[in-house]
Amino acid sequence: MNVFLQVSGGSIFGNIFLILFVVVVVFLIMREVMCWYYKINERISLQIETNNLLTEILGHLRSNNININNQKDITMSDTTLIDEKLSEIFIPEVSSVKGDTISFKDGIETKVLKDVNGEYFFVVNDKRHYYNDFDSTVNASYVYATKKIISNKGLKVSV
Repeated sequence: MNVFLQVSGGSIFGNIFLILFVVVVVFLIMREVMCWYYKINERISLQIETNNLLTEILGHLRSNNININNQKDITMSDTTLIDEKLSEIFIPEVSSVKGDTISFKDGIETKVLKDVNGEYFFVVNDKRHYYNDFDSTVNASYVYATKKIISNKGLKVSV
């Protein structure tokens, strides 16, 4: 080690500083080479661009009052209109019940199911709509089958 100190002509701290400096420079150069080789910088810029586009899309959805499921958010006035429309709908008598299939006198058939807790529901697009009792569920399933409206009269929960 004395030979090294004599050849370089510097102190031990100067040599350690020089070695650390060279190691850091080599590390930074190798890091840039690795980032270039694995396209990491390009991936980061693409992710930033994707995030910006998603933020822009979300802003458009919120400005149009649309939720993520691509349906307009229902306001209280919309609910009142739905209730008024439902009160105008004539629901015919049930002609037969076979298993979970309900047949109405006008030929419409719907399915009303019962879960393990004994609660009645019908399914629309893999979403269960639970109602207070069997009659409410049957009526709501008829309204959906004919008008494509989810009745909120007697609705307990939709999951």
